[in-house]
Amino acid sequence: MVLPLTLELRYADGTTETRQLPVEMWYLGSRFTYRLAAAQQVVSVVVDPQRIYPDVERGNNRWGR
Repeated sequence: MVLPLTLELRYADGTTETRQLPVEMWYLGSRFTYRLAAAQQVVSVVVDPQRIYPDVERGNNRWGR
């Protein structure tokens, strides 16, 4: 089952932003790189921050510095 992807981005200044990636990204293969042009440095990313999608391993949904 393919679903769209929600990302929560946290920037160095403490602000956050939510981005929605379309379901079509999964048609490009099993790996996808999302490139973001931002004035601030991204310090953390959370996949599915509202925890609404089925996921057997939520421990790998967070990246941070």
